[in-house]
Amino acid sequence: MKKQKGFTLLELLIALAISVIVLGVAFPFFISSYRALNETSLKSDLQGEGENIMSYMTKRAMEASRISALKDAEDKDILEDEKYSSKVSLIEFETDSGEKYEFSINGTSILYKDKATNSQRELGSNIDFVEISTIGGDKSFKQCSGVDVKLNLKKQSISYKISSSLFFRNKR
Repeated sequence: MKKQKGFTLLELLIALAISVIVLGVAFPFFISSYRALNETSLKSDLQGEGENIMSYMTKRAMEASRISALKDAEDKDILEDEKYSSKVSLIEFETDSGEKYEFSINGTSILYKDKATNSQRELGSNIDFVEISTIGGDKSFKQCSGVDVKLNLKKQSISYKISSSLFFRNKR
């Protein structure tokens, strides 16, 4: 009688059981690594978006001499308010030469509009809210020499906050 080569059923079942145990131990590590990578990727995207928005706002504020329009989250004009801090839906900077730069928040998007060229572009699409306050807190937004801007961005369940102080270099 010839001897057959191969594995017995018992050997295959033992190999399968060992494989299942090893995978059962290793699988949670892969899942947690995937989640951490996804969270890091989302935070990185939000950070890049926030820095881009702040870059635009900082450049326009430095060119400006004042805020010419400001509306809160309920679309109420708060330019004359002596309120220290407010969530906003619109910020408009104006230069001495009359150029106006508008940042408007529509839902989760922030739009930048250069009124001189009538060009508009979306700067970000993950805005949770934008909060603005006068630097020093003792003047109205119309009279202040600068503002603190806080952006809160959110994508899925991940939040990222970024803030900056914007000074009007051409304020007289």
